[in-house]
Amino acid sequence: IATYMMGTLSKEYDMRPSLSEIKVPALVLQGRYDWVTPMTGAEEMAQAIPNGQLHVFEHSGHMVFMEEPEELVAVLKQWITSVK
Repeated sequence: IATYMMGTLSKEYDMRPSLSEIKVPALVLQGRYDWVTPMTGAEEMAQAIPNGQLHVFEHSGHMVFMEEPEELVAVLKQWITSVK
C-alpha cells in the first residue's frame, strides 16, 4: 500500500490548492527525521492554512506517537486548551 501511495497516488492527490480554504485552527505535527513526509511539506502546509501552526518533534521520524509520546501528549494538551 505504501509503495502504491508514494509511487502513484501521491502524484495525483495534491490538496495544496485547498489548504487556504480551511477555516478552523490546525496543528501540523512533524518528525524532524520523517522519511515519508518531508519537512518542507509540513512547513508549506502550516503556512498555507490560514490559522495553521507547526510543531516539529526534534527526535522523531514518521512515528511521533511511538518515538516521543510524552511530548506529543503535552503538545496536544497545550494546543487544545489554547485554541479559541
